[in-house]
Amino acid sequence: MDICLESHFIRTKKRFPHMDEKVALDSVYIGVSQAIASVGTHEDLEELVVQYNALLSVIMEEAI
Repeated sequence: MDICLESHFIRTKKRFPHMDEKVALDSVYIGVSQAIASVGTHEDLEELVVQYNALLSVIMEEAI
């Protein structure tokens, strides 16, 4: 399954520009993980976690 958490995050931030970055990331993660749980594999969920952690690191680094 082709998963790009960052593209979903960017779309969410464009649609809701005042939303906190961490809140936006968590919202996107929840939605995508539910979709993957329905139609994806365990490996897809593992990839999603890797992408989430990478984006979270960027967001937290920018916040400092």
